[in-house]
Amino acid sequence: FCSVTMVLANKALATYLQTPETQGPNGSSAHSPTPHAAVAVLPVAFQNFTAVSLLELLRAWGAVSYERLALGDAEKVSLVAPLSLCFVAMLLSGYMCLAYLNVPMVTIFKNATNLLIVAGEWALYDEPVSLGVWFSIAMMVLGAALAAANDLSFSARGLVWALANCSATAGYVLYMRKLTRASDLSKFGAVLVNNGISLLLLLCLAAYTGELTTAAAAWSLAPSRQNAASNPGVALGGGGGWSTRWILLNAFTGLVGFSLNFAQLWCVGATSATTYAM
Repeated sequence: FCSVTMVLANKALATYLQTPETQGPNGSSAHSPTPHAAVAVLPVAFQNFTAVSLLELLRAWGAVSYERLALGDAEKVSLVAPLSLCFVAMLLSGYMCLAYLNVPMVTIFKNATNLLIVAGEWALYDEPVSLGVWFSIAMMVLGAALAAANDLSFSARGLVWALANCSATAGYVLYMRKLTRASDLSKFGAVLVNNGISLLLLLCLAAYTGELTTAAAAWSLAPSRQNAASNPGVALGGGGGWSTRWILLNAFTGLVGFSLNFAQLWCVGATSATTYAM
């Protein structure tokens, strides 16, 4: 449920932040599929921020308990860091491919990712894989392709992002199996550390690309309704702050992302990467 909801929510964000229609050479309207440069990283960072905030809030209320990981604990930080790198790559590439491809096309790639996960678990962890599992995954990919046959969209950039997402997702799930067995971190502790490190990495990336400066400037703008409607990038700062729809979409994806991250860690730790993929 969380996985499907996350795809649809990210698609809503990516669609909302696409550049508006522009006039074609013959006066016709042409829509550019390129997402606004100011908001490529920050929506993903907000998902990590929401997860960290929710965990700290639940901990303060006494609803959950977990150990905090000190940055000086080099051994545990080095153990979690690769997972966070894969996590950041997975979130960013997943968000970007939704900006260029429609949901049915992305679904096909997500099902194809299962092949990489199963093959990786067999190669890295000697996990036996029956013919029934291979057949089931093949049927999933074929079924998704047939269901989306009339709704497929092709974009060179979108395909590159989709392939990157397949690799990052497979690496994330496969390394998660190692982490859940090699680390004594609790599930909530692992979610906190993973999202915390990912948030730092994304904020550094946003600062490098200038997104933090752009977001701060957008917050202080108060354009007219006409300008906000014609420029989604400016609409983020409509009315002296980001639009209500933008804030609600980010809050919702952050909540779903938190639930999905915990469910992934629990599922892979309790079963296997192959079971999770299925």
